[in-house]
Amino acid sequence: MRAALIIILFGLMFVFVLQAQVKVHKHITAKDGLVQGQAMVIREDSSGYLWIGTYGGVSRWDGKNFMNLTTLNGLTASQVMDIEVSPDGTVYMAPYGGGIISYKDGIIDTINESKGLSTNWISEIHILKNGDVLFGGYQGNISLLKNDSLLSWIDPTELNGKSIWEIYESKDGSFYIGTYHGGFFHIKDKKVTNFSSKDGLLNDNVWSFHENNDSSMFIGTNGGLHKFKNGRIESVFHREIKITASIYRILDYNKTLYFASSDGLYIKQDNQIELITSENGLSINELWSLYLDKNGFVFLGTNGNGFHIYKPNLIENFSTLNWLPANNVWVITADSVNNKFIGTDNGLLIKSGNTSKIISTAEGLTGNNIRSIKIGSNKDIYIGTRTGLNILTKNSIKKVTVDDGLIDNQIFAIEESFNNEIYIATREGVSLLSNNSIKNITEIDGLVGNYVQTILSASDSTIYFGTYGSGVTYYKNGIYKHITKENGLVDEKVQTLAEGDFDEIYIGTYEGGMNIWDGTKIKVIDIEDGLSSNSIQSIAVGKNNQVYVTTLESINIIDLNNGGIPRIRIINSEDGLASDDCNRESTYLDKDGILWVGTKNGLTKYNPKYDLPITTPPAIYITELDVFNKPYDLKINSEHLSLNYDQNYLKFYYTGINLSSPDKMIFRYKLTNIDKDWVESNNTAVQYTSLDDGKYTFEVKAKNEWGYWSEPAKLTFTINPAWWETWWFYLIAFSAITSLIAFLASYHYRHLLALEKVRTKISEDLHDNIGSGLAEITFLSEMVKSHVKENEKANKGLNNITGISKTLIDDMRDIVWLVNPNNDTLKDLFNRLQDSYQEVLKFSEISLAVNGIDKLSKVRLPMSYRQHIFLMFKEAINNSLKYSECKNIIINVNTDAQILRVDLSDDGKGFDIENANMGNGVNNIKKRAKMINGNVSINSEIGKGTSISFSGKFSKLGIIEV
Repeated sequence: MRAALIIILFGLMFVFVLQAQVKVHKHITAKDGLVQGQAMVIREDSSGYLWIGTYGGVSRWDGKNFMNLTTLNGLTASQVMDIEVSPDGTVYMAPYGGGIISYKDGIIDTINESKGLSTNWISEIHILKNGDVLFGGYQGNISLLKNDSLLSWIDPTELNGKSIWEIYESKDGSFYIGTYHGGFFHIKDKKVTNFSSKDGLLNDNVWSFHENNDSSMFIGTNGGLHKFKNGRIESVFHREIKITASIYRILDYNKTLYFASSDGLYIKQDNQIELITSENGLSINELWSLYLDKNGFVFLGTNGNGFHIYKPNLIENFSTLNWLPANNVWVITADSVNNKFIGTDNGLLIKSGNTSKIISTAEGLTGNNIRSIKIGSNKDIYIGTRTGLNILTKNSIKKVTVDDGLIDNQIFAIEESFNNEIYIATREGVSLLSNNSIKNITEIDGLVGNYVQTILSASDSTIYFGTYGSGVTYYKNGIYKHITKENGLVDEKVQTLAEGDFDEIYIGTYEGGMNIWDGTKIKVIDIEDGLSSNSIQSIAVGKNNQVYVTTLESINIIDLNNGGIPRIRIINSEDGLASDDCNRESTYLDKDGILWVGTKNGLTKYNPKYDLPITTPPAIYITELDVFNKPYDLKINSEHLSLNYDQNYLKFYYTGINLSSPDKMIFRYKLTNIDKDWVESNNTAVQYTSLDDGKYTFEVKAKNEWGYWSEPAKLTFTINPAWWETWWFYLIAFSAITSLIAFLASYHYRHLLALEKVRTKISEDLHDNIGSGLAEITFLSEMVKSHVKENEKANKGLNNITGISKTLIDDMRDIVWLVNPNNDTLKDLFNRLQDSYQEVLKFSEISLAVNGIDKLSKVRLPMSYRQHIFLMFKEAINNSLKYSECKNIIINVNTDAQILRVDLSDDGKGFDIENANMGNGVNNIKKRAKMINGNVSINSEIGKGTSISFSGKFSKLGIIEV
């Protein structure tokens, strides 16, 4: 192959042997909250918390925050040698010299010699397959915790009194006991066999064991790694060199063995052993502890510098510390034999197998700033720099610049068309290399803009040109067409182009996200869909329509197979990306499906094969509750909390445990009766103020970086009403008010009843006593007058007495009638008024008519008001009878809403109101109307009769309708 010949041509210049790439990216230390840096042991409890035992205490970690236990808050000694978690969730810790500390549901307890522990100097905790617990320690003492009782598990003399470092239970039920200075003991069928340096161990301090599928046993000692089978001990080699490092822990995951050692992390897979050291990202090489979680993340505890989190084979980084000529990587591609071509700020790196070569201006390039690379179909390599084009051929490097006809020396992109023509993008337009000649294309020829940053040759032979500021031009069969804002393009500053699985064109813009062109319309994916940024730097399309999009902040992995709704996962520097600031058009997806990404701080190799979805959602817990900013004694297992009415200012604290990517967790919370729907948040606390009384349930859930939501954690509580708002208070108040109303009603009824009795009594007394007396006076005066006919003077006096008596009798009858409670309606009133004049009208030619009184049968007036109306219109009738010389008197009574109107008119001779001398009768009428808050108007005209009108509101008159 021609590419291979190129490598041979420059083979003498491949002088660099590739150094180790960075594979370990995350590091947690005391600066992050870890209690101390010597991580002796790492374990995970049943709730998902990570426990780290150090020489300064214990830290419990939820992925973000630490809870630390020291001698100040519960530990009996600082140096914690081991931690294990029993099936019931109890966490056992071994603070050396302080016995055993147990922790469950926030309760700390101590197990020590005074409670039956064989020694307080425990260095090993082992959970047996049946759930019982072994505590091994100083001088061969091993205690068994069974059914909450402590027993001696073995006679220490059988272990030669050697201190215990490790207890391992094999598949056949036998035990391996690693000791300090005593080798290891194999206990099977109650037979104890000791193996030491005399039997082939490189050191008698035995730290760790692991049983293989072939029943052989790996044994880690202070002097190396061994394999033990059928009673024989053999050393293990790495690169034909015996491993002599201290092997502290051994773990197995998915057919891969991990060995924490003083040299770093040994990884054994398929009979191959790899060593991860500080060259690969470890802060120091001496690893004391190992833990693998269910998602395949490896936690590496160091001797003095905290712990690392390592995901095998997922992300590897390259920089100037390895073999890159510069950390700023602009472009990467590969040829058919997988030779990598990497363009940097300091030349072109060609990587072939385990060797590499840098080509720069010293080898003939026009410049060291490599911005684009294209391997042509003729195997020539086109290299674009800021200072011209370079063509790497079989025998030489050919330079092409503006002096040779190139439209501009600063090259942004290079692409080859279906007919093997080479297009070169610059800020001044496009240069086309064809048949050893150069043709330049600009706006004059059909481009939408001259500043071309990217070119794509699509599978249907269409050529797409992405411009900075003018949109996209596409060219086919001699015709130029454009994609701009008029077609739906969000941003016309185009950074990169790619073709999808279904011939759609992905357009990466500077500020408008990724625009997808299907030939007729644009669909947009941006930050609202979950992208880390709308500034798209590069796009690579993988298998199954999975799209890799880099931005100025991360890699975005977009799955477009979710019913048209993009599912996006972000990989950034927290996951190991060399830098969040990815360069434009700096991604390459190789034939193995591995994504290479150039950043401002190095080159990242990402292998999706090892990035398996984490389907287990984060564990979610409500951890604290504040009431008016003061901690409330919250019991997580409490089914229901009861709060007072004045405890209605609440703040909930919660945590989600997602050790793989804690910073990518998203929470949703909801409080019933307050939040209509879930509220999304990145915070771990939320507060509610001025809650009304009632029953509430607070719910919160968490989503991991793969989009899996946990079931919500719930806390139900009731805010009780104030005592004056309780049902019993309402009942008492209602009863009291009802009783008061009943009393007042009864009192009023009794009062009215008594009043009616009094009125009836008055009426009877007036009629019986005063009425009869006046009648008697009248009768006697008539008798006397018959005897004194001759005496004119006496007769005149008696006539006066008789007249006055008769008048008083009439007035008294009116009063008796008014006082009688049986005559309270307006109908009764006007009937009485009409009846009073029957005798007078009988002997005259005057008629009196009262209209409209039938509808007044249910309208009642207080006695005093009734009296005023009666006397007022009696006076009016008297005036008409005496002075008007009328033939007819008509009274009309009307009620409209709350207005009472009474009109009296006669057809008499009338009088001149302006010149008339109003007597006492008219004045009395006006005076009485005013006393009942009414109005009276008097109208008269000579020859046309007289009218008197009264009107007044019911409320003012005190009228009651029943």
